[in-house]
Amino acid sequence: MIKGFSLLLPLRRRDASTYRPRAWAVYREDEDWGVLSSHFEIPTGARQIVVLKIDTIQTSCGYVVPRYEFVEHRETLRKSSEKMGEVELANYRQKNNLKSIDGQPTGLRG
Repeated sequence: MIKGFSLLLPLRRRDASTYRPRAWAVYREDEDWGVLSSHFEIPTGARQIVVLKIDTIQTSCGYVVPRYEFVEHRETLRKSSEKMGEVELANYRQKNNLKSIDGQPTGLRG
């Protein structure tokens, strides 16, 4: 059991009565943002938390899986978000983030 996983289960999901997603996004303006964000260090400029419903976790034997090491967090989002400020960042998201690069709606609200 992942620590805090049971906390995530009661969160409200959009269209929960007709659709049971395996993953969904919680945006800053959603009611559940406060509950979720209190458990993480939220980087400046973050616009959503992705919640995953995990039923099973498996591991590989690892014989050919390469090893990767964490080097450091990237500073680009934090720096650009701080430089823009809240108003300019909101305007940027409104203009650039409501659709994906393939034209699909992202779920972000403008």
